Formats: sequence, structure tokens, C-alpha cells
Amino acid sequence: MELPKEPKLTYERILNDVSASVRTDFITTACLHAKFVIVGYNSGRLNIFDHQGNKINTRNLCLHVKPINCISVDKKGNYFVSCSDESLVVYGLCDDTYNHVIMLDKPVKLVAIDPEERRRYVTDGDGLILHKIKVSYIDKLKGDKPLVLWEEKPIRALSWCGKFIACATDTVIKVFYDPPRPYCAITRIKRSSENTGDDPAQLAWKDDRTLLVGWGPNIKFYSIRDRPPDQITDGVPECYAVRVITFNTDYVIHGLAPLKENLLTLHQQPLDNQLQIQVLEVLADDNYDELYGELVKPRITPDSSNSSSSRTALQPSASLKNSRLLSLHEEGIYLIVCPRDIISAKPRDSDDHFEWLIEHEQYEECYEFATKNSDKLVRHSLREIEELYMEDLLNANDPDSYSRAAQICASICEMNQTKWDEAIEKFIGLNQLSQLLPYLPKCLSVESYDLILEEFLRNDSISFFKAIKELPSNLYSLKKITDNVIDRLNNDPKNLVLNEALAELYSKSGKFEEAVQIYLDYNDRTRIFDLIRSNELISSLEKNTEKLMQLDSDQTAQLLVENVDVIPMKSVIDKLRKYKSQKYLMAYLHRLLLKDQDCCIEYHDLLIKLYAEHQPENLMGFLKLSTAYNLEEALDICKSKNLVKEVIFLYSRMGDLREALKYIVEEKGDVNEAIEFCKEHQDQDLWLDLINHVVEKRRDCIGQLLKNIVTHLDDPAQLIERIPPGCEIDEFIPSLRQALLDYDVQIELEKSLRGLQAEDAFKLLQKQLELQSRGILITDSRMCDHCNQILIPDHLKDESLTRVPDVTGHQSSSNDAVVFGCHHVFHEDCCTNPETGVPTCRACMLEKDEEK
Repeated sequence: MELPKEPKLTYERILNDVSASVRTDFITTACLHAKFVIVGYNSGRLNIFDHQGNKINTRNLCLHVKPINCISVDKKGNYFVSCSDESLVVYGLCDDTYNHVIMLDKPVKLVAIDPEERRRYVTDGDGLILHKIKVSYIDKLKGDKPLVLWEEKPIRALSWCGKFIACATDTVIKVFYDPPRPYCAITRIKRSSENTGDDPAQLAWKDDRTLLVGWGPNIKFYSIRDRPPDQITDGVPECYAVRVITFNTDYVIHGLAPLKENLLTLHQQPLDNQLQIQVLEVLADDNYDELYGELVKPRITPDSSNSSSSRTALQPSASLKNSRLLSLHEEGIYLIVCPRDIISAKPRDSDDHFEWLIEHEQYEECYEFATKNSDKLVRHSLREIEELYMEDLLNANDPDSYSRAAQICASICEMNQTKWDEAIEKFIGLNQLSQLLPYLPKCLSVESYDLILEEFLRNDSISFFKAIKELPSNLYSLKKITDNVIDRLNNDPKNLVLNEALAELYSKSGKFEEAVQIYLDYNDRTRIFDLIRSNELISSLEKNTEKLMQLDSDQTAQLLVENVDVIPMKSVIDKLRKYKSQKYLMAYLHRLLLKDQDCCIEYHDLLIKLYAEHQPENLMGFLKLSTAYNLEEALDICKSKNLVKEVIFLYSRMGDLREALKYIVEEKGDVNEAIEFCKEHQDQDLWLDLINHVVEKRRDCIGQLLKNIVTHLDDPAQLIERIPPGCEIDEFIPSLRQALLDYDVQIELEKSLRGLQAEDAFKLLQKQLELQSRGILITDSRMCDHCNQILIPDHLKDESLTRVPDVTGHQSSSNDAVVFGCHHVFHEDCCTNPETGVPTCRACMLEKDEEK
């Protein structure tokens, strides 16, 4: 079933004092302000109501004796102007300064007051006439005549907004501009030729620069714009109007007003003359889209009851000739004024949209809307739709709906025990308790959790196991539930899920041995190792080593290594050696090696055998890492398993490079690897062996050898001379050319390096000579670096004077001094070696001894 369009407005009949006022009189006109509504009646009286229909004025304002034709109020609501066929009244709402009555010779049907409070208003009559409100007695004596702005008549519509006055006759609409040149007509709009009816034009302002015109079925938008200064001349107004949108409807416009980005129209249906409100979306291509239309049914007779709901069904109208649409679109207030009724139309708010979705059973959309806009709801709340939406989901009989209902149920129940008990019973009745499990709080009674678990145990063992794992054991009766599971297993002992659940219950009860045994029986590698590790079940690990190895040798080995201080390495190895499969021993030793390669050094020979048998991909890494194995035995094992790379490595480690090269070229037959091997070790004998092998057995690789070997041989001719005459070599000429070029480059490079080396050596020698040829200053106060005595005393001439002994008891009678290149200075006797008689720097010798 297709969903009807949602209304754009919400309607409400204004009751209260308005209902009483139309019992004996009917409305002829009204004026809407942001604070109140002024209503004029057929009897000539006026009433002022708030927007709820409550009368503001304490008594009726009987300002006219004939039916009131029009009312206009200023923007601030300080005073208004009303007119009838016999008089025009200016009335102040706050004070009577401006109050006066003008008796008319001719009827005045329309009046519009200056909204900016400049004490002016315009009326119809003999054209469009501007009046000034006279305040003082002197102003009244002056007798200034009203200003005729437009002589054409009759004026059928009138509207004043800001600085612009729009008025319409039966054929023409004019817009007047006030300052700086007063009341200059800026545009003249003629009635379209296809619009031949006598319906008056409907005028409305979207803003102070956009005029909306509805004339018959035609709607036009005009934008008032400022004219460029260079185009303003005498007789040319400063503004001009541009038609921006025009389109035709299927009905005659009876009223129009802006509604946010859309347009609100009031018209009569041609068949039954009933009023209809239409919301139009104005499109860019001079077209429109009818978003929504709704009949408006005002009362046509006085209603004796004043207590009926304002939102009840409205009665149809027989005559709607005097109905009109008033609007304050900035405030979102719209009034449909009829002779016996006033109906308020407002844009629908979040609560209205909420109610419409509930009415049409769109619970999902309503829930999503309320979730996103909960702060905007006033009359309703999110909780209302949650309950309705959950019931709707539970009745849908769909797994996804049940899951969604459980999620919403958690939001509804929160921490309320009673609500949760009701919800649990409801989901049990639908056999959908498993959907509720993820959302259960941790604050329910033990009885509630026992009920849930027992229900799962009877009907859904998988959900039971899931609940046991998720719920803390203190929330339910652990022993009672364990006994119930054991009873069920007596009837169904092979039920895997229930056995796993029982193991989980044993774990929560602290009976870890029983839990481990169940996991072993059912090969549950996922849970058992975490259980052993987290609870340090060393005895279970040691007792069930073989079973655990069969289950997962890598994890078991890891656990054994982690507990090597408790379970000695030797005992584990002795036990594992007894097993038929040695891969368990391999796993354990490998884990030990990863932890500490020295802890199992005595088993490295065994490890080579195990690696070669079970994990040959890890053998090379171990051979490079360890040095605690027998090379000959390792070589024999690798040869027996045909592990070529490992054999080559072992030959290299044993220093038998030529044998390693032979193994590469003969067993592997890989000349490229042989070339790289020779490059790595830079041995001329290896290169010669490789040349001999290639020339004798692999002549197809001679060209490849030429490209790589030249720069590594002392004499490249050794290769060329060994090539037998008449030997066909692929790409020999290019390879030989490349070899010779490489050799020339190498020779040039060696020459350059020798030249640089000689140049550097000469510079260093020259620098050393310069340093050694420098003089060394010895001052009079310079001390001997050994005896700490003055080197050259003042009484040097007195040769018979002996030197005072130093702290060691040594004294020198020589006046000679010895200066070394290291700038240390000694007396000759202080630095002479008594064994060799050669002077030696004792300070430098002392420093060397300290370093040692």
C-alpha cells in the first residue's frame, strides 16, 4: 500500500474568545501581528486576540458603525489604522497621542500603514492616496491635503513593505519607491492576456525586495534591484523590478504566502467551492511541483460549544467568498480567516512528524527520526516509539527483527528488574531468548540468570555455552547449573557443546584438572593451552605432555620452555626421545634454541640431525648461528639428505674452499653461484679451479665467465689461454670486448690509486719533516720531566756545584739537557737508560705502561 504524502502544515482552529465573538457577529477583516491578531466585524467593532484566541482588550472597540473593510498595524504594534464605508480611524494601542477619526465622503476599502512608523498610511478611494497622521493641534489646523500617488481606480489590492508600496487595480499592478525621490513608480505590471477573470490580484512579500503576485491562476515572482548610478537620470527611478519566476496553476489564487523555500497558496475548488491549501515547490524552469494539498473546512455557522477540541474534524463551508490568507512567514504563522472561523496553520514540527509516522505505522522511520531528534521533541519522547517499535519487530517473525527488538529492549528496560523479567518471559515465549543474550545487564537477580541458563540448557545448547562464557559466575548458581549440565550429559554423553560448557563451568569452579581432561578428550586446542598458562597448571602439563604434543606440538613446547625451571630440560628431552615421532623433540629443542642457544649446547649435534629430518628450512640458520657441533658429522648428515647449500657452507667453514667450489659446480651445476662464491672469497686458486671446470665441462658458460672474472684475476690471459682452439663460444666477441674494457678500467684505476697513495705519503712525510725541524723553546723556569728540578739553574757557571737530590734520592751532576720530539725535556742523567746508555723519554714510557 502506497504511503500518502505527509502534510506540510498542521491546522488548529482558534477557539476560546474567538468562538464567542462570532456567535452574534461575523468577521469581515483581520490583521496579523507577531504578538496579536486584530479582528474586524460586520457590526463595526474590533477585538484584539492573542494567537490562542484569548481576548487582550478588556472591552470591545466600537470604532465604526458600519462593517470594517480593512485593518493595518505598524511593525512594532504600537498603533493601527482601520477603515469602513463611513470612517477611517487611527488608534494607538499604547497611548492615544495619534488617535483620531476621519469621516469619509466616499467608502474606503483598503488601507496600509507605514511599517517603519513614519506616521503615514495609504488608502484607496480616488486612486492611491497617501495620508500623514497629524499629532499636534497645529498640524491639524494646517489642513495639508493628502498626496495622490496614483489616480487610477478602483484599487483592489494594497501592500506596504519597507520602502515599497505595491497596489493593484483590475488590470495593472504598480510598485512605488519612497526615498530619496518620494513615491516614484518603479514598475508597472499588466494583467496577462490569458487571465480574463475578475479575481483581484493577491500580493505578498517574501522579503523587502521580493514581491509575490498571484493573479487568477498565474503566479509571478519579482525581484527589486538597484539601478547602477550612471543610469539614474531625471524621471528614471533608482530601482527597477525584474520578473524572475512565472508559472500557471490549475486554479484561481485566493491567497498566497512564502513557506520557507516553498510557496503556500489558498484557492477554491471549482466543483464544490471548498477552500484548499496547496504547498508548491517552485522549480527553476518556471514550473512547480505540488508537494501537498489539503482541504480547509471552516465553520459557516456559529458554534454553541466552546469546549470541542481544536484538532477535531472541521465542518465544510457553503460560502467562502470573504475568506483570506494572512501570514507572518518569518515567524511561521499563517491564518485562514473566514466569516465565522479563524484557522491557524503552522509548519509541522518534530512532534507532528512523529505523530504522522505513528499514525501510518511507520515505526522504524519514527524510531530513527526520534533517535536523531530527541532533543527537538516536546510532546513526545523516544521511549514511546521504542515500545511500539519493539512490539512491531517482535510481530514481524523475522530473525533480524528479533535481534533489533532485543537491542531496543535493552534501551527500554535499562536497569529495571521488573521490565527485564517481563522482557525475558516475552522472548522465551517466542523462543528467541538467544537474541536477548548480548544485551543482558549484570544487575539482575540470580533467579533471572538461572531461568535464562536453564531455558538455554533445555532448548539451545550453543546459546547456553555462549552465556556461560560471557556471564560472570557470581551472577548465577554455579553448582546448580553444573549439576544440571552433568544430568543432561548422562543422557547425551557425546554432546560436544555441553562438554565444552561443562569444562568452562569446571574452570570457573576451580576444578582445572577436570576441565583439562575434557579439553584433551575433545582435542580443544583453542582453550586448553590458555587454561594451562593462565592457571599455571604445571602438573597437568607434565603429566599430559604426549597428548598435548599430539594436540599442538608448538604450543606445548612453548609451555615447556616457559616452565623449564620447574620441569627440567633433561627430563623433558629424555621423555620425548622415547616417543616414536621425533618431531616433538624437534619442536622442544627448537623452542629452547629460540630462548637461549647456549642452554642446550650439548644437544646441538642432535639438533642438526632433527633439523635435517623435520625442518630442513631452518638448518642453514642454525649452522650459521652455532659453533658447538661436529663439522664432519654435520657434513655427513647434510650429504645424506642432499642439502647442497648446507654442504657448501660446511666446506667453507672447514676451510676447504676448493671442495666447496667443486660441490657447487658439480652437484648443483650453478656457475653463477660459483662465480659469486669466488668473488666472496677472492682466492686466485678458486678462480683457476673454476676456469678449469668451465673449460672442461661447461664451455657454454665461458662467455659468462669472461664478463665476471677479468677484474678478479691477476692475469686475465690465464682464462683466454685455456680456451681450446676451435671452441665455439656464445657471444664470445662481445664478452671478450667487455672483459678487456673492464681490465683496462681496472688497470687505470690501480694506476690512479697508486698515484694518489704516493702523493699522500709524500705529503705526510713532508709534514713530518716540517714538524720535526721546528724549534723547541726551553725557558729558564722549565723543569725536568723526571726529577722536577730546574733544568738550567742560575749558577750554571759554577761547575763544581752539585745538584740537590730529588725525592727519590737521585742527583745529577751533569748540566746537559736532552729534548725529545714529543717535547719532553730531561737532564741527560735523568733520561739515560743505565743498561743501554741510550737516552729515552721516560714520560712516554710511563704512559704506555699505564695503558697496558
